[in-house]
Amino acid sequence: MYLPEALGAEALTALVDASPGLQVEPSAGGSVEVPQNWHILRGKKAAYCFTLEGPYLVEPEDVPHDVTAAVLGAGVMYSILVEGTDPGSTPTEAALTSTSPPE
Repeated sequence: MYLPEALGAEALTALVDASPGLQVEPSAGGSVEVPQNWHILRGKKAAYCFTLEGPYLVEPEDVPHDVTAAVLGAGVMYSILVEGTDPGSTPTEAALTSTSPPE
């Protein structure tokens, strides 16, 4: 997931909360200065769904051309790590990537 700038913990939580059924693990923390891992939980039982990792600074030449067409000035990247074989995790992760970050 590419963005122009890193999201603070509050903005990242708002982005995840905007995706129905997802929430950031309550004990998760993070900083915009160093990459962190956030566990994203799914559903009423708050089952582990995937890990959001970042932000990582990116140089303009490292951003794929198809991303450049959608996100002008991408400066950071977050990785989404889907572990395991739960069939519900992959579509849920895709919903997060289609949600716009809060302004």
